[in-house]
Amino acid sequence: MYEGRSREGDHILKLIYLGWNDQVISYFLSFFFTDYSTLPSGKKILPWNLKEYVDEQQRNGALILVEMSNRSVRRHLKNVSGFVLPRWLKMYIDVDFSLSQNKRINDILRLIKKHSLGYEISDKVEDFDFFYYRMYSPYVLGRHGGSAVVENYKPMREDFSNYRSLLYFITREGSRVACIYERYYDNTPYIYALGIIDGSEEVMRMGVIGAMYYFVLENHMKNNIKTLKIGGTSPFLNDGLTFFKLSLGAKVLDLEFQDSLKLQLIHPDTASAQKFLTANPFIFIEKDKIYCAVFRDDNDPEAGPKTQRILAHAENLEVDGIRILKFNADHTISTEMISRYNVKTI
Repeated sequence: MYEGRSREGDHILKLIYLGWNDQVISYFLSFFFTDYSTLPSGKKILPWNLKEYVDEQQRNGALILVEMSNRSVRRHLKNVSGFVLPRWLKMYIDVDFSLSQNKRINDILRLIKKHSLGYEISDKVEDFDFFYYRMYSPYVLGRHGGSAVVENYKPMREDFSNYRSLLYFITREGSRVACIYERYYDNTPYIYALGIIDGSEEVMRMGVIGAMYYFVLENHMKNNIKTLKIGGTSPFLNDGLTFFKLSLGAKVLDLEFQDSLKLQLIHPDTASAQKFLTANPFIFIEKDKIYCAVFRDDNDPEAGPKTQRILAHAENLEVDGIRILKFNADHTISTEMISRYNVKTI
């Protein structure tokens, strides 16, 4: 149980996490709060008591996240209203679309020119070692802290040797400063990991992440490769990495590829929950379909423009639908939910 100031900065949130994964809750604490305190809890909830406990905590004004980790948990929460989110939203890029129709590319090219960035490709094992120890591990640990997931060196190196794999090193003044590790599955390239030399914030500010994606996409266009899978990211569209991938024209992979841990987000009918949801659209799964949820507050004079900005990024996601949900005066979600499959008709 946690309580603190929300990222929006003007209200207090209470969050309850029901699960075991320390890395998952570490990420969500950094996403939900600017600062927080841990409330006394340490309580274990048996699956058959879940609904009663969740109902009670909703009445107490808590947002609740539940790991949907087994059949028993899913069964006892099946009649609880909420949204099922993938922990890792798997996405891909249409190579031709991203390079030819994406306005973000011009910003990336400007930084490439400004900092004289180039690239080189390698499939050598000794170069993988340099990538792992000098770029990948320090970048992930520095960037994600307690939520960092650093793959063990030995299996990662074995896979590098056993699968068709490439390293795209970004170079500056003759030195390698960043790298994307790309692996192939069924003849489709997949961004497996990336890193920045010694986790350097200064190097990152040069735009090397955008440069990495650009050079990979450019190389694939030259070789007539149409699709690049780009791994998992947060289901919340305002997450920094998710937003960056959206700006490159990323689209959501079909449900069969959404194989990560699922989390049920259960919200109370409170002003603080309404503010959080309005500010943070997300992707969720319902009845074997994938939707984008966008919440609208008609009492907020900026709600209309905010919603349109969100929709501008969501329209290319290729999900099964975009749902715009409105709030009633008592902070409940309106039953008159707007649902459209083509955002341009809204």
